[in-house]
Amino acid sequence: MTMHRALILSALFCATTAQAQVAAIPALLPPPELTNEALASPISTAQSEVQVPVLKQPLQRGQTITADNITMVSVPASKVYASTITSAAELTGQQTVRPLPAGEAVNKLHVRIAPLISRNQMVTLVYRKGGIELSGTAQALEDGQQGQSIRVVNPATRSTLTGTVTADGVVEMN
Repeated sequence: MTMHRALILSALFCATTAQAQVAAIPALLPPPELTNEALASPISTAQSEVQVPVLKQPLQRGQTITADNITMVSVPASKVYASTITSAAELTGQQTVRPLPAGEAVNKLHVRIAPLISRNQMVTLVYRKGGIELSGTAQALEDGQQGQSIRVVNPATRSTLTGTVTADGVVEMN
């Protein structure tokens, strides 16, 4: 027998022996004991379902969700993910990022906080320095939420300015 054939036979013998040992491992373990407690479901029916808010009717992109749009339904816990909104209070007042169907759990990625200022909205522009306050109107060039910096354009001078959203319809100059 040549050296090459001896190595091949030795490798086959080792592989066969290893497979036999792995296959024998479950036979070495004792069978699981089934008790009455183990037979009873560890998760009760109440725990396997979760109440989540769903929309009563489909909403288009950009619509704000109100309490009238929401109803609570039970869904299997296996269908609720970390990104699923689980309370009606968390969903109320949010704005849709994309069209949402009725009757399905809402993902946090599909809604956002409704902006205080919308793009192209006429806003009050306020400038404060010391005890002096100046105000005028401007047009928002982008959506803005409380504390966010947005760009606005002064319609009289056509100059673009940057300010911070402080209230609904109010932008304060920096």
